[in-house]
Amino acid sequence: MVEARKAMAEPGHKQISLSRQAKLLSINRTSFYRGPAASIWAEIDLSDMRIIDEIYTAKPFYGYRRITEEMQRGGRSISKSVEERPEPIHLVLQSGAVAFVPRL
Repeated sequence: MVEARKAMAEPGHKQISLSRQAKLLSINRTSFYRGPAASIWAEIDLSDMRIIDEIYTAKPFYGYRRITEEMQRGGRSISKSVEERPEPIHLVLQSGAVAFVPRL
């Protein structure tokens, strides 16, 4: 519905400003300038989160360190620092993987 109203606007119109057109069409003016929101997750991040989920489902007692080791053994280069790329360990923490074992 909004897209149909956006198509009615004429950005180069000489008499009616784009701001006025947006108001008349009941559309947020910034929607004319911005494209669709980009996905925040890269494909590789989603792939890593799937792997993390598989490891965590099979071994829920693993913490992020063991999950990291498991992924590194599987050929993924995972680092603990967010600044270091590719695929920082923050994905493990983002996925909510928490070991459920009593500490001694």
